[in-house]
Amino acid sequence: DNERELDSFREAEQFYRSAHQSAHRVCTYWEQAAASLSEAEEQLESKQTTQNEAIQVMISNARNAMQENKPDDALKILEAIPNQLQSLEDAKRRVEQTRADIEREIQSSHRDISSDFTNDMESIDDLIENGEFSTAMGLLDSMNRKITRRSECRRSFEQSIKQKTSIIQRTPEFHRERIDTMILESIEHSKARSWEDADNLLKKALSEVDSLTTIKNDSEELLTFLESEWIELRKRLDSNKIGPENENRRIVEKLVSEARSSFDIGSYHTSREHMGSADEVMELLRRLV
Repeated sequence: DNERELDSFREAEQFYRSAHQSAHRVCTYWEQAAASLSEAEEQLESKQTTQNEAIQVMISNARNAMQENKPDDALKILEAIPNQLQSLEDAKRRVEQTRADIEREIQSSHRDISSDFTNDMESIDDLIENGEFSTAMGLLDSMNRKITRRSECRRSFEQSIKQKTSIIQRTPEFHRERIDTMILESIEHSKARSWEDADNLLKKALSEVDSLTTIKNDSEELLTFLESEWIELRKRLDSNKIGPENENRRIVEKLVSEARSSFDIGSYHTSREHMGSADEVMELLRRLV
């Protein structure tokens, strides 16, 4: 009106158009936006959680839009709140279900260590109560991993210990006492329901037996070759009048015999040492023939 009285009709027209647009927005959207704002505030009040901060910000932004006579903008903001609230409800439902599932698993299969999880469960309940669902789910996932790992170790141990007799039979005499001790210790861990310790120790024993089997095969191949070489070399020595009284020949005989004895009891490292020494002396004898 002031611009019009000053004959600034163009500026007055712009103000009138702007006022008309604002009036249209208010008339069209104000009532619906005001009702939605009131409803959102009631919903927020009935669902007090720390994760409602985002909703509080949305409501604050909607109020500001209303104060600026932009109820349509406020309405757009408020329309997103039900989805946000539903998301919180879904998150709460998921975390409560997960907690219940873990509680059942503990009571059915891990009751002996249920007290270990008491403090964690209490913390999780507090987090759920405060609406910190993501943090609660993180703790539940950690608990679930521990429980799953324990169950897997138990199954693994119970399956592997069935092979106890076979493991001992496969173990060379030289290593049998040590491997047998490891197996007995793993059984003691299982009796104490320390399944991870039991499974890890038994797996270590199995791994060592497998490794010894590989070393045995390699050593046997080397020893068989050395013995055949020594038989051929002895024939050549006899042909050249170098009899058993030769000092180096006696040394090789002893070393080859000790290599075979060490191999037979499973002392493969010692057997290889004897084989290496024997080969060095055999090289000296080869030069004689």
